[in-house]
Amino acid sequence: MSERFRKKANARLTGAKGRGLDIVVTEALNRLMGGTWVGGNVVLTDEFLGFSANRLNRYVQKGELDVEFPVDQLVDAEITGGFGTKIIAVQLADGATFEFRCTKANEVLPHLRDTIGST
Repeated sequence: MSERFRKKANARLTGAKGRGLDIVVTEALNRLMGGTWVGGNVVLTDEFLGFSANRLNRYVQKGELDVEFPVDQLVDAEITGGFGTKIIAVQLADGATFEFRCTKANEVLPHLRDTIGST
C-alpha cells in the first residue's frame, strides 16, 4: 500500500458528538452546517482516503471520529472555498460529500484527482 499524502487537517464529520456542554454546540453545528469540524489527520493511499481525529478532539468529542473511503468510491474532488485553509470537497459514489480543510490544498488536490483517475 503506497501512501500518496498525509496531512494535518480538519474534516467535517456528521457523526461527531460533543461531551458535556459541548453536546449542545455539536448538535447545533450538525443541524445548521451539515457537520462539525474535527481536527486530525487525513491520509490518501492507493487503497483509501481516510481521516482520524487527533487526541484533543477525541477528548472533547465522541461518536464517529474516524472515516475511511475506498478509492473506487471517490468520484471527484474540488476546492470549494474556505478562509485561510481551503476546503477540499470529495464527491463519493453514493452521492455524499466528504470535506476536509488543510494547508497547501492546491498541492493536495492533484494527488486526489490522480488517484480518482486511476481507478
